[in-house]
Amino acid sequence: EHPLVHVSQRYDWDCGLACILMVLNRRERQTFLSNFRQICDEGQFGESTWTIDLCYILKDFNVPHKYLTTMLGANPRHRGNNYYKSYTLDMVRVNDKFRHAEENGIDVKQCAVNYRFLIDHLGTYGNIILLTSASLLYCDLCKLNKLPCELRSCLSITPSYMGHYIVLCGYNKRLQKF
Repeated sequence: EHPLVHVSQRYDWDCGLACILMVLNRRERQTFLSNFRQICDEGQFGESTWTIDLCYILKDFNVPHKYLTTMLGANPRHRGNNYYKSYTLDMVRVNDKFRHAEENGIDVKQCAVNYRFLIDHLGTYGNIILLTSASLLYCDLCKLNKLPCELRSCLSITPSYMGHYIVLCGYNKRLQKF
């Protein structure tokens, strides 16, 4: 397990930024918080952060990272998703950032990862900022949405995708849970 300072989201759209705040040191976190609006404005993402946006911020704070993704660019399947209201505007910005990633020192690789990869990465390199579907997450402690998750798995119901960033900071081998 890797130490982590928990940072709550400030808004309903900034989960990725909260994850970045969690992996920064105290001084960097304070700098980020003091310049929050400016960082959002300079990144040109407004209230619609994509993973490539997070990579540029991590680079600005000199956080070594690799971006592994199954899709290089904006995924056209998200076009109809209500959460991605500004998809058309985002598509141009996101694809442009992908196009210029290498020249800006952003290491992007197209690939899929599995549990074994995540566990190995945690053990070797540390924390992982991960984009997942919010509908797949539940809390063992509060049981808030555990029952709906279990019902969906029993009934083979596929919930709609809604991206949510989390930080993986450890893996419990005995419980087989992150």
